[in-house]
Amino acid sequence: MPKCLFNGCESEVEADEKCAFHRNRKKCSIEYCNNQVYARSLCIRHGGKLLCQYPLCGRNARKGGLCTQHNALKPLCSVEGCGKLSRKNNLCSSHGGGKPCLADGCQTHARFKGFCWKHRTLLPQDVLDPASNAADMSHDHLVGFVNDLLEEIDLSDIEFPLQDEESTTVV
Repeated sequence: MPKCLFNGCESEVEADEKCAFHRNRKKCSIEYCNNQVYARSLCIRHGGKLLCQYPLCGRNARKGGLCTQHNALKPLCSVEGCGKLSRKNNLCSSHGGGKPCLADGCQTHARFKGFCWKHRTLLPQDVLDPASNAADMSHDHLVGFVNDLLEEIDLSDIEFPLQDEESTTVV
């Protein structure tokens, strides 16, 4: 019995040259290409997945041809040499662009009602009652976690691998 038309698929054909797994999937619109469509009727190899247009960046493009790290909607700190995301007044939290945690001696960016995520337990228990604001807690937890990660990223410290010209060429 014949095999499925998609590259790498060894399953037997059910109908229309496709196996049961691939029966509702489309083939790349480029002639003689048997890859599965990713977007815009093209496979990844032929341009279905756009990459960030920022030099030496290989991340997936989101809005405006840029990845989330290089998108103009998230400006970087205005201090020369700093590649962190700005928080307030075009400054990152390390350079005074945010409110620090209200806990004594903590310089971490405040996330939850004036406290960093680590020190949120210093708030009165009625504020932390999961029954009264469970949705806020889960959202704040996620936002706080992501923002803490992004705050620590310094783009000047990241070495991006050089892209191979052949891997980015659209045929």
